Amino acid sequence: MPHSPTPVVSTVKRLLLAHFLIVSAYVGVVLIQNWRFWGDAPDSQVGILFDERMMKQAGISCPGPLAVRMDTPVARYRCSTTGIVLGAFKLQRPIIPWPAYEDGESADLTGIIQATMANAEH
Repeated sequence: MPHSPTPVVSTVKRLLLAHFLIVSAYVGVVLIQNWRFWGDAPDSQVGILFDERMMKQAGISCPGPLAVRMDTPVARYRCSTTGIVLGAFKLQRPIIPWPAYEDGESADLTGIIQATMANAEH
């Protein structure tokens, strides 16, 4: 005679499946949101800014690192509102979990980054 699962086991399996589906949907949204931000920008035009002084000079208030895409003449940025950036030190295009960010644009940030890079080359 086949052994049927107890109601507790069935409930646990259903809960695990529901959690798996929710987490999978969340991961999908995060990856799509990050792909939409980084898009097809060349590697030389993207990065993560940790320098609070540069952010303040550009008039950007951000509690965490700033993902930057240099779309001249205006830089697009994504500010992590929780300070969480996955892969910030290892990935060329790190992941900021959705919805823990704010998007923005800044021509001042473009100028500050370009000036800093020009000074570093000399």
